[in-house]
Amino acid sequence: MKMNHWRQLMDLLPQSDENIDQGSRLFDDFITNGPLRLTSEELLRIPLPSFLQFYFLLLGEGLPSSPVAGNKDSSWMRKSDFSYFNVRATGVDGTRGHFLQAAKLLPSLRVNAIHLGPFTVTDFDSPYAVRSVRSIDRNAIDPELAKVGFTAEMQLNAFVEAVHGLKMAVGFDIEPHTSQFSNVVLHHPSWFRWIRVSANRKTLMDGLTMEEILEPEMQKTFAGEVDQIVKSCLNDQKINTLEFLEPDSTEIISNKEQVRGEIIGTLIDAGYWTIPNQSWAGIGIPAFNGYNRKRNFARFDYRDSDGKNQAKTAYHVLTPFAFYDNVPVNRMADPKIDDPPVPRKDVIEGYSAIFTYWRDTFQFDFIRHDSADQVFNSLYPDTEYPSSDRTSPDVLRACINKSRQDAPWIGNMAERMGVELDDFAPLGFDLLLGEDMLRDVDRELIENSFDLEERLILLNRDRPIPFSVVFALDTHDTGALRGKSIVQDISRERMVQRHFVSRFLPCGSAIRPKYEVMGLPDRSYGLPEANNRLRNLTWIGDKIYLAQYHFLEEAYEWYEDFLESATLIEKNVNDKYASWILQSGSWALIALLSLDRGKQKRYQKPLENISIDFRRIVKGKNTLSLKAFDFNNRCEKSVTCRNGVLAIETLEYLHCHLYVLDQKDR
Repeated sequence: MKMNHWRQLMDLLPQSDENIDQGSRLFDDFITNGPLRLTSEELLRIPLPSFLQFYFLLLGEGLPSSPVAGNKDSSWMRKSDFSYFNVRATGVDGTRGHFLQAAKLLPSLRVNAIHLGPFTVTDFDSPYAVRSVRSIDRNAIDPELAKVGFTAEMQLNAFVEAVHGLKMAVGFDIEPHTSQFSNVVLHHPSWFRWIRVSANRKTLMDGLTMEEILEPEMQKTFAGEVDQIVKSCLNDQKINTLEFLEPDSTEIISNKEQVRGEIIGTLIDAGYWTIPNQSWAGIGIPAFNGYNRKRNFARFDYRDSDGKNQAKTAYHVLTPFAFYDNVPVNRMADPKIDDPPVPRKDVIEGYSAIFTYWRDTFQFDFIRHDSADQVFNSLYPDTEYPSSDRTSPDVLRACINKSRQDAPWIGNMAERMGVELDDFAPLGFDLLLGEDMLRDVDRELIENSFDLEERLILLNRDRPIPFSVVFALDTHDTGALRGKSIVQDISRERMVQRHFVSRFLPCGSAIRPKYEVMGLPDRSYGLPEANNRLRNLTWIGDKIYLAQYHFLEEAYEWYEDFLESATLIEKNVNDKYASWILQSGSWALIALLSLDRGKQKRYQKPLENISIDFRRIVKGKNTLSLKAFDFNNRCEKSVTCRNGVLAIETLEYLHCHLYVLDQKDR
């Protein structure tokens, strides 16, 4: 029997009797009471040797298996809930986070799946400026353990084993771009687009136009020349690859980084630059726009469909995979004058193989496809071909199909802040990110949620594998849209609101997974900043919200099976509050929610004398007793109603209640 990596680590890392006792107490608490109720910081401050004991008691000595591997399909995704993790941001007191540190948070979570943010080697301290799709970032591992032989791959394996041992799935984040001179670019130059500037840096080589530079034969020539430069430099240094391999020492890694720098310098001296990503609102391929001699880099011009300059929103240091030839420069394709884009099968196959490596080597269970937002709004007329440098429906379909080759259970989530069900579901996606993170919990959000539920019911009526849209309590990059992370920006009451809607509004074939981020259960924040530079989250440790969070999750777990089979039979929404009734068999849940009406105090008075009529689901005119949950005050009590009408005297602003009717108790 092969030993799991936590058991191997016990032989490397001394444990005291105190560590063993502490880890045993944590395990007993977990087994007896469920997810640990400690704050994130409290968990992260527990010594690693104590968690060795916890995971030894959880896993034993053998290898845990994925809870979804072997399933006949990916339908488990719709029934799962997700938490995003940036392992580098899990440090305390100025220390850096890493996989084993992040594993301390796992036993406290109320989710079924971990969405692991990029953890391979990056540039500019940003996990989304991917340098490698194979080498694990040394900033994501414990360097002291690596020195004694517990390698980067072993540390990632330990994290995945912890996730699987806790009966959760783990997902990989894939980006259709890399950093400008990434390892992927240097080892596979034909997968990307290139320019070559003239010796004086004022123009492109030989006075060529951008359109001429992008001709397939010219791109093939450039890629071949770059490949020769890279291989020559590697041969001179007697290196086969720039990727970090398991036996590589710190000195070898440092040497590879130095050689990479020399290769990049040689390419720049020769005039070679990859063409960067088009801007968010841009169209086509960016154009060469001169040279910054002072800082020694090529400049590019980014235009939208109206010809307006979009340089301010461009990611100048990222370059996209060249999935297609014949994509025009800074304009929408015109079928009257342009040849249609031609798919590059070698690039699509290479891109699709990125995930299968992590699936087969580390047992990852799903993919989150980054930058899927504009797939359908920049297509060549009447086709699925892109008129920009982004992915296309065909590319995503190919990647999804590849991910499930010999592994039909692999899930796929699209990072699209929208609800285009009819576009994304046919490609093979299981989930869409949705748009709830963009909204407060007001009348519009609730009405949109009811509408989405109807659309999901209709969509899933004939689908063998159901599709859904997650409800995001927060995401790792919401701060880029709102100015701050949601969990940092709004009050406890508003967070409870969001949580309540995510759990108790969707039902039946329209069930929607919850999506949250690490640190959210105690309102710790800082993921947008941590995704742009090496820094930890700000650990808040809000114990009041933590208790509210777990109280609500416990109520959800009691009625999870009910929600799966329930039907929405009644709904009422106005500017002040919303109520709805879910029914299955003799059971019914009645939800009541005070809606967000802005931050002005005149809106924040309690609501009085609310009546909810549910006579259509009760027989006779008896007095009934209902179980009532007040999630803000964390209390459960019994209330009575007469003649099928529930009378609520007072509902505090932003508060949410749940009433449970079981007619078998009558």
